[in-house]
Amino acid sequence: MLYRKVQSVLLILLTVLGTALVLSGFVPSLPTVVPGVHATPPGNYGILGLFSEQFKTNAVVQSLAINTLVTFDVNVTDVVGGLSLKGFDINFTFASSQITYAGSAFGTVSNSALVSCPASQGCLLDGLNVVKNTNGTGTGGNSYRLSVVDEDQARPTVAGTGILFRIRFKTVAATVVSGIHITANSILENPSSIPYTPIDGYIDSRATPTNYNIAVNVATTTIIRPVSQFQTNSSGSTVSVTLSTSGTFPASVTLKAWSLPLIGSTGTFTTNPCTTACASNTLTITVHGGPQGGSTTTPSGTYFLAIEGNSTVSGNILIKVAWLKLIVKPPAAPVYNLSASKTSFSQEVGNWTTDTISTRLLSGSNDTFSLSSDCGNVLQGGTCTFTPSGGTYACPTTGCTYPTPAFTTVLNVSSLPTTPPALKYIHVLLTTTGTYSQTSVTIPTETVIAGSLQVDFILKNDPKIKFVDSIANGHWDPGEPVVYDGDNSATFNAASQTLKTDAKIKFVDRNANGHWDPGEPVVYDNNADNKYNFGKFNNDTVVAGATPTNNTALVADTHFKFFGPGAAWATGNSIAYDANANNLFDTGDTLIYGNTLDAIISGSPANLATLVIDSLIRYYDPTGLGYWLNSAVAYDGNNNSIYDVGLTIPVTLIKTHDAQVTTVVQGNRGFGYNGVSLSGTAQLNVNVSVTNGGTVSDTYTVNATAKTVLKNDVRLKFVDANGNGVWNPGERIIYDNDNSFAYSSGDTVIGPGAAPSLGTSLGLDFNLRFVDSNYKLSGSSSVWACSTLSGVNCLSGDAVVYNPDGDGLFDGTSEDTVAFGATPSSGILLGQTTITLAGGAIQKVTINWDPGSLSRGYYTVFGAVAKVTNEFVLSNNVGSYPINYLQKFKGDVSGDCKVDIIDLSTVGAAFGSSVGSAAYKTNADLNNDGTINIIDLVLVAGSFGQSC
Repeated sequence: MLYRKVQSVLLILLTVLGTALVLSGFVPSLPTVVPGVHATPPGNYGILGLFSEQFKTNAVVQSLAINTLVTFDVNVTDVVGGLSLKGFDINFTFASSQITYAGSAFGTVSNSALVSCPASQGCLLDGLNVVKNTNGTGTGGNSYRLSVVDEDQARPTVAGTGILFRIRFKTVAATVVSGIHITANSILENPSSIPYTPIDGYIDSRATPTNYNIAVNVATTTIIRPVSQFQTNSSGSTVSVTLSTSGTFPASVTLKAWSLPLIGSTGTFTTNPCTTACASNTLTITVHGGPQGGSTTTPSGTYFLAIEGNSTVSGNILIKVAWLKLIVKPPAAPVYNLSASKTSFSQEVGNWTTDTISTRLLSGSNDTFSLSSDCGNVLQGGTCTFTPSGGTYACPTTGCTYPTPAFTTVLNVSSLPTTPPALKYIHVLLTTTGTYSQTSVTIPTETVIAGSLQVDFILKNDPKIKFVDSIANGHWDPGEPVVYDGDNSATFNAASQTLKTDAKIKFVDRNANGHWDPGEPVVYDNNADNKYNFGKFNNDTVVAGATPTNNTALVADTHFKFFGPGAAWATGNSIAYDANANNLFDTGDTLIYGNTLDAIISGSPANLATLVIDSLIRYYDPTGLGYWLNSAVAYDGNNNSIYDVGLTIPVTLIKTHDAQVTTVVQGNRGFGYNGVSLSGTAQLNVNVSVTNGGTVSDTYTVNATAKTVLKNDVRLKFVDANGNGVWNPGERIIYDNDNSFAYSSGDTVIGPGAAPSLGTSLGLDFNLRFVDSNYKLSGSSSVWACSTLSGVNCLSGDAVVYNPDGDGLFDGTSEDTVAFGATPSSGILLGQTTITLAGGAIQKVTINWDPGSLSRGYYTVFGAVAKVTNEFVLSNNVGSYPINYLQKFKGDVSGDCKVDIIDLSTVGAAFGSSVGSAAYKTNADLNNDGTINIIDLVLVAGSFGQSC
C-alpha cells in the first residue's frame, strides 16, 4: 500500500506490478462528511488501513498456532490534498473469543519483546517530545482505542503518508477467524477531521478457508481530461481486473474502485458482481471536463486506487485489493497562430495607426487569452491598445474544430511627438491563462541554439552553418546538433582537422598570466620581434581582438595553431587555440579566426555525420565579420532576420512635416504707448527663426502673438471657506494690506459683498494673480491696485485671475478663472507672414507690427508657426524663448502711470535729438521715428494731467 519507507519496499513493488494482496475484514465504512467540519477535498479520499509487515498482507489467512502474535501497521496513505496530520482517534473492534489485544506503540520501544515503531521504519510519530495520548481496551476485550494529539512545538504536525502506530494481537485458539474493523467513529485530524477510506484487517487460521486472488493488468493508467464541461473521457479497455480462484471461489464478489477523484469521476466494471472467476473484467474510469477548479471538473493529479473485491464468507466479509495508479492529465496546452493585416507600416511621429490582429487556435485547449505588447518601451512612451484586449476562440460546446475561426482585434499604435524618427519593432504577445490546460502559454521567443541574444538583434545567414537531421524531416528540430561546416563538405570531419604550429602567432598578455585568455588580442608577428608594429617598414596583422598600440609587447603561446596548407599561417586560414595540445581541432578548443574549420555550435554530432542546410538557422554578427565566429546562433522561425518574440511588426517612425521655431528675438524695442500708432519703419518688429525639421518642402504661416502677463502679490489672499488650502470660485478675495493673514481694519474686500468678521483667517494661494494695468510698485515689485474704492470694497481695479497651471499667462482656457475685473485678452495677433522652406532649411522671419491699439499692461510676445497638414509634432511650433513687452499709458514717458511735468521735461530735454546722439532717449521718442520732435511733445501734452 506504499506505506513503508524501508520495509514496505516489497509491497511497493507488488503494487506497481499489480499483484493482488489478500485482505479480509468487515465491510469498510466511510466516515460521514460534514461540510464545514471536514477539510475540503480537492482530489480524493486518503486510505486508512491495516497491513502486516510480517505476512506481507493485511489479511493473515494461514495456519497459526495458539498464542501466535500477529502485528499490524496502521497506515495512512495519500491524505487528501497532501495535508499533514495533527492527531488521530482510531477505534477497532474484533472477536475477543478469537484474538486478544497484545500491545501497541507509535514510537521506539527498547524492549525487543514489546511492539516498537521506530521512525527508521516509517513511523510518523516517533521522536515527538510532547504527545497527548489516550488508549485502552473496551468492555469484554473486543475493542481497542488509541487517540494521539501532536503537541510538540518543534514538530506541530506529521506527514500524511506513513505508519501512525503498530498494534499486536494474539490468537487464543488453534483455529480462529476474526475481522479487525476500523469503526466509523475513527477520525484523522488537521485539526478538523479529514475524510478517508478504511481498509480493515483480518486473521483466519482455519484449515479450508474460501479464497481468491485479484490482479490488475497495468500498474498505471493515464486519462487526458477533455476541455468542455459537457464532455467526458475514459480509460477504455486498457485496464483489466482479473479474479482467479485460490481454493474455493466465493458465491459472489462485488468490485469497487476506492479513492477515485471526488469530482466528476466514476469507475465501472463490465461484470459486477462476479459469481465465478472473472478472467478479464474491464474497469472503465471516466473523468469530467471543464475549466480547472470547476465545480464538475475532475482535478488533474495522481491517484492511488484500491481496486477492491468484497464477498461474504461464513458470516464474514472477505476483501481482496489490487492497486492501480491513476494519472489524470489536463488537456493539451493551446497551439495558435498570430498575424497582422499590416505586416509593417510607417507612421508620422505623434500620430496613430490601426492594424487588425488575427489569431486562430490550431490545436489544444480553448483557454482564455489576453493580448499585450512592448510599445511603452519600444516607442519610448507610446501606446498600443487592443480592442478587444482578449477573449476565447469560437468553439461549440462539443469541442473545437481546428483551425478555429479567426479571433480579431484592432491594434491602435500611437507614438509620442517626442519620439525620434527611427525603425522600431513592436512585439505583440498573446498569453493564455491555462483555463483548461492549466498551462499559461505565450508565443515563445525564437529558439537560441547557442550563445545569448537580445530581442531585435539582426540575424544573418552563413551557408556553412548546418545541422544533423536526426529525424530526417528536412528542417532543424530542437536537440539536433548544429555544426559550422568550415570545409563546406556537408560532412562533419572531426577527426581529420590537423592543426599546425606557427611561432609568429602571438598575443597581448593583458593580465600577465603567461597564457592566452579569450578576449586578449591575437597578432601575427611578421618580423618576429615580439612587438606589435605598424608603419612604413613593417605591419603586423591583428588576427583577433582590439588593435594594440604601436610597439606593444607580444607573447608566444604554444597552443596557438593554424589550419591550412603550407608550413606558415596565411590570411584566410583558421587559427585555433589547441587547449589539449593534441594537434587536432576538437572538443574544448577555441576557434579564434577564420571559417575553414568544422566547429561544433551545439550538440554532439558523430564524426562523419551528414550535414544539412536549414536557411532559418542564422547567426548574430556583432563585429561585422560577415561569417560566423563563436557568436550566438538562433532559429529564425518567422524568417524575418530578427531575433524576436511574439508577432513582430516593424514600424518606421518618420517626421515628414515639422515646423520648428528655434528663436524669438525682439527687433527694436520692448515697449510702446497705448494710442500711439506706428507706421512704416517706425513699427516694432519681432524676429522669428523657423526651421523645417521635416523631409519635404512646406509653406508656413509665421505669426507673433501677445499674451497678458499675470503677476503675483503676496497680499492677495482669500477666505478659505472649505478649508482645502486653495482658492475656489465664490470664495471671498481680500487685499491683506498689513499682510497679517487675518482680516483687519484697513484691508480691502475685492469686489462687492459683505466683509468677513474681523480676525477671520486668510489663505495664500500663489496661483491667485493679477493683471498689472496701473504699474503700481512697492519697492521694485508690482502690486495690485484698486481704481474705485467704496467703503472697504474695491469695485474696479486690476483684474484678479486664478491661474492653476502657474504659467503666469492668461490663456483664455477654462482653467484660467477671472475672479475680479475685466477679462484680459487671451492672445492678440500682432502680425503674420508666410514662407516656404525646403526640408532641413532654416530662415529668420521679421514680423512688423503696430502696437497702438494694444491695451496698457505687461505682455509676453511669442513667435509661432501654424500647424501644416499631417504635422503631429506641435510642441516646437512655438518659440521656447518669448520676449517681454510693456504697453505704457499714452504720454507716460517716466512709467509712473501718470502724465505730468516730468514727462514733458524729459521730452523737452531730448528735443531735437536723433538716434545716435547723446541726448536721445528711447522712451521720449513716442512714435519711434528716430527723432524727438514736436510730434512727441504734442503726444505728451495731449495726455497731460491724465493718469491710469
